[in-house]
Amino acid sequence: MEAMIPTSTPPTTSWEDRYGSLIDPDYGTPEERAEVEAARENFRKNRFPVKPSSDLLWRMQFARENPCVANLPQIKVQDLEEVTEEVVTTTLRRGLNFYSTMQAHDGHWPGDYGGPMFLLPGLVRADFLNGTCSSICQLTNAICQG
Repeated sequence: MEAMIPTSTPPTTSWEDRYGSLIDPDYGTPEERAEVEAARENFRKNRFPVKPSSDLLWRMQFARENPCVANLPQIKVQDLEEVTEEVVTTTLRRGLNFYSTMQAHDGHWPGDYGGPMFLLPGLVRADFLNGTCSSICQLTNAICQG
């Protein structure tokens, strides 16, 4: 789905020239092109009310490159319902699977949002200070391998 092709065009300060010359409009299947055009239109409609970066094209590309291997059900817990270990484990696996689809082959998250890595240093520090770091690491390994 990667539509960027190398060109020998010299750098320019015009955004239209810079990126317009790098995109191949005939790349991919007609369905993929329609999906990309829908994402572009969605960005055009929402670029002012939605201030964060709209990285839908990148997410579409990575969803194809890194498909989610497990199709786990979404679990909704009601207000007075007991939260079981199975519910927590399934929810954590869903979250880890979701973030792994957005992770590049070298381990980083290439979008504006750094994925769970944004919060991880604080979590590790807090766990270390509380003396629970080894138990958290064991839990994470059990979830990933389970």
